[in-house]
Amino acid sequence: MWPGCGGSAGDTAVLKLQVRLNYTTGQLEGPVVQSGCQHDRSTPYGPEGEPAGSLHLADLGYFSLAELLQRQERGHYKIGTVLYTPEGEHLDLLQWLTQEVTTCVERPVLLGSQERILVHLIAFRVPQEVADRRRQRLREYVRKKGVTPKRETLFLTGWTILLTNVPEEMMTPDEALVMAGVRWQVEILFRVRNLSGT
Repeated sequence: MWPGCGGSAGDTAVLKLQVRLNYTTGQLEGPVVQSGCQHDRSTPYGPEGEPAGSLHLADLGYFSLAELLQRQERGHYKIGTVLYTPEGEHLDLLQWLTQEVTTCVERPVLLGSQERILVHLIAFRVPQEVADRRRQRLREYVRKKGVTPKRETLFLTGWTILLTNVPEEMMTPDEALVMAGVRWQVEILFRVRNLSGT
């Protein structure tokens, strides 16, 4: 019923649980069980039925430009994690952030390579101990894959980067960071579930 993925196809069953948490009411929808081989974007929880003004928080695996356009047309907002300047030039995050000396920087950017959407990029420099922990986890992850981490990736672990279509006048950078942290409530839900074995 639940096939394996990749090299484990047929050997080990793989599944994923999709949930949606309404943070303002505490209502949890799901879990809905899906094949682990399906992409995160196959979630049954789309923008339909969400009220105008909703703020959608999700991992990058759930992001698609088409979904962002659909949400924007419905009056929804999103915070997420190939950028272009408003003039249409490719934005080199490494070069841009290397030159920054402040702990929080923001700028408008275009998202997408064909169809482009103007969004707001907010980047927070993280404390050195946080960056070191992130780099250690990244090095362990890529070592298991048998590859070397890219210089840009190692550098970017020193930053928390948010992309949002919420207008600047509706949310400060600090508020965006707090809202992005709400997504961890779902992570905690799954960690507790894994620890309890239920």
